[in-house]
Amino acid sequence: MAAIALSLAAGFIASTSDIRLFVLAFGLLGVLIVFLNPSFAITAVAVAALVIVGSLQLYFPGFQMVSWAVAGMAFVMGMYVLVEKALSLEKTRGPVSSIFFFSLMLIAICIISSILNNNSLDVVAFGLKGYFQVMGLFFAISLMRWDGAKLDRLPVALIAVGVVQLPFVLHQYLVLVPARANLGGGIVAEDIVSGTLGGSMFGGGSNAVLSLLLITTISLLAGLYKNHRLKLLPTLLMLSVCAVPLLLNSNRAALFYLPLAYLIIFFDDAIRRPLRVITTGIAMCLLVAALIWANATLGSRSDEFDNWQDLLSVTIERNSDSNYGWGDYEMNRMTVMSHWASEHAKRAEIPEMIYGHGPGASREASGRNLAAIGGSGHVNTLARTKYPSVGIGLTGVSSILWEIGILGLAVVVGLFWSAVRASTYLIQRFDDYSYRKGVVEGFRAAVIILGISLFFKNAFVFHLPFQALLFTILGILAYWQRRELAVEKATV
Repeated sequence: MAAIALSLAAGFIASTSDIRLFVLAFGLLGVLIVFLNPSFAITAVAVAALVIVGSLQLYFPGFQMVSWAVAGMAFVMGMYVLVEKALSLEKTRGPVSSIFFFSLMLIAICIISSILNNNSLDVVAFGLKGYFQVMGLFFAISLMRWDGAKLDRLPVALIAVGVVQLPFVLHQYLVLVPARANLGGGIVAEDIVSGTLGGSMFGGGSNAVLSLLLITTISLLAGLYKNHRLKLLPTLLMLSVCAVPLLLNSNRAALFYLPLAYLIIFFDDAIRRPLRVITTGIAMCLLVAALIWANATLGSRSDEFDNWQDLLSVTIERNSDSNYGWGDYEMNRMTVMSHWASEHAKRAEIPEMIYGHGPGASREASGRNLAAIGGSGHVNTLARTKYPSVGIGLTGVSSILWEIGILGLAVVVGLFWSAVRASTYLIQRFDDYSYRKGVVEGFRAAVIILGISLFFKNAFVFHLPFQALLFTILGILAYWQRRELAVEKATV
């Protein structure tokens, strides 16, 4: 009977061709899964956010409102776990993860900033959705009463998501990049090489977020190999599968991310296992050399680089010289910071320097998804009304400063720093549990890289797949930290 009912419902939705009904049905099915199997639902939402949402945005743009269903499922999961914990018989107060504390602080400063700026309802909704669309995933992972074996599968799912990027990237590089080569309008053809992380055929792509996902996957593989949970041959095989998308997507930040991740993971082996450091270091240097060659020679950009020195000097110049703007924006990644300071000093907007102009203020997006559910489709943010085409939200740091101010930036720094501290603590606690130690070592490198990426990209304030990756990692670290603190307290 259930199968017949589902078939009839699916047939009705297909006949109406109404995307809102599809999203509603998808969300209701997700809610049902949450109550029947919460641990599976958490994994499914994390994978859906990293694979389905971006793929639909690129290949089936009419269905990109599915992101609302994924966000809704994340919210339901978070509420389910919070309510279950509140109604549980455990009345004793256990230790609280520092990551959890800073997450609550981030929510608080975003709400306070919106109230103090008296922003319109559509701007508030636009901004808060941007920050917290999958925050429920973090609460669900960090607070749920996990079976340890089931939680251990979640990092494996992240590795699988990284590995599965290869066929998508090959199709995008071999088919979509040539089709975009002569579009003009400042469009960089290779930006569409974003795997399952999203993009637009006639706009930009999330190739930078793809690089971050692949660096996370590589870090996990390196951590597991270092702790003898992976043999050399399967490690090299999976690393090769992850390396190809890095070579093809032309994201130059990977040239910095990759050696940094290596140093974070293998630094403490320099004295104890020098041979391993040398061999892994050679492999890393070969990959970085391949990345430099790919960036200098494989791209269809208008730039023509004779050697890697030209590539490096042009990249630095265009990110720091005030004569260059990024893409169609007036600002680049360096000048956008000085512009924030000079604008607030010139207008004596000291309170706004402290708590910002409210979430969403730095974004110039049109709010298409809001329009699909009855909104105007044009959210009048500060960036659209006062600073059009300036690029005040070009990077994560500049977006945070404009939206939630110095106080908000301090909270975000605290969030990342608490995750690094938690991972360092867990590495010591898991000294006899090689799998979890390897995972946490990989996560520590990933968290540092994701934090540094705020100086390059603004994905932190709006990009659902980026946030799903970040909050999944933070949720796992927060859960393990809370659990280990409780065990440590009980044994004292």
